[in-house]
Amino acid sequence: MASVPFPSYDLVAAAHDGDRGAAERLVSESLPLVYTLMVRAASPRADVPELVARTMALVAAGMPGLGEPAVYRPWLCGTALRFVWAAGQDEVTTGRHADSPAMLLGAHTGAGPEQRAEAGEAIRWIGADDRELLALWWLEVAGELSRDELVAASGLVPAQANGRIRQVEARFEDARTAVRALAALPPCADLTAVLARWDRRPSERRRRQVARHAQDCPICRVRTGDLIPADRLLRGTPLLVPPPAVVDRVRVVLASGAAAGLAPDRGRRDTPVRRAVDRVRRIAAIPRVQTLTRVAAVCIALALLVGALVSYAHSREAADDPSGAAPQATPASSRNTDPQVEGGGRRASNDHPREVRMLREVAH
Repeated sequence: MASVPFPSYDLVAAAHDGDRGAAERLVSESLPLVYTLMVRAASPRADVPELVARTMALVAAGMPGLGEPAVYRPWLCGTALRFVWAAGQDEVTTGRHADSPAMLLGAHTGAGPEQRAEAGEAIRWIGADDRELLALWWLEVAGELSRDELVAASGLVPAQANGRIRQVEARFEDARTAVRALAALPPCADLTAVLARWDRRPSERRRRQVARHAQDCPICRVRTGDLIPADRLLRGTPLLVPPPAVVDRVRVVLASGAAAGLAPDRGRRDTPVRRAVDRVRRIAAIPRVQTLTRVAAVCIALALLVGALVSYAHSREAADDPSGAAPQATPASSRNTDPQVEGGGRRASNDHPREVRMLREVAH
């Protein structure tokens, strides 16, 4: 069950069509989801308030690129993750939000269970690509996204997404194990020896190393044995409350008119033809209509295939029918009907040997 009600279809459609009041309300209702996603997915050096503000600016601008209001939530998450990815590529290091995602997450989970705080700390041990998918999966487990919305937001095909999610889950469990083993007191002497040259920076290599040690070490295995599976632990996790710094940054960006430059041409959208096209697109996006359309397409394809097979069968029958072939081809017997002509060659070839025999008899 989502902790924040999903914006209604009518609200998203109104904001999509340029209703300023609807857009402001949609921004307010969507802010916790975007902030929670970015805090968990972004690099520790990313300027999260700026990234959240840019995403909200696109929402206020009419959501360019959104084909149908029904897919608003995956569009929103996918847009936010694209900003996160671009920030990671450009190495945004403004320093306004320098705390790591794990520290921010722990700060906002309040007095929740200790293992949830450890789960927040474990995010630091996940690579950038896996961290984005982990953030989406966390929202799915918490009830904020469906699996279809997760797949759409990630840009992966369902089979690929399911495989990737299983991998991320396994790595996340290893990261939680590493966090628990490293925080245990007194520290494990064998683990301390294994990590003698560690620079105290989380990395995928050290995560695997600590997880393997925890499986083999009797002491660490006992200390990490009570970890609740992540899909049960994170169930019902509430969205994070955006801090005042994030809310203020969003207001500044929206008030500055940055969203206006991204807005589509409203005059073109208000034409009757455009409204009719939008209605058709919205009807076509209804799941039941999509299912009926797929069934109709399959039936048409089968009908065409059956017609082609029947036509091919008729053509084969016509080709194999002797009554139909006789008028078109001259029988072999009609080509050499004259017995004189037919036997002429044989007589011509046989007369010479008979004459030779007669001459031989006369000579004897």
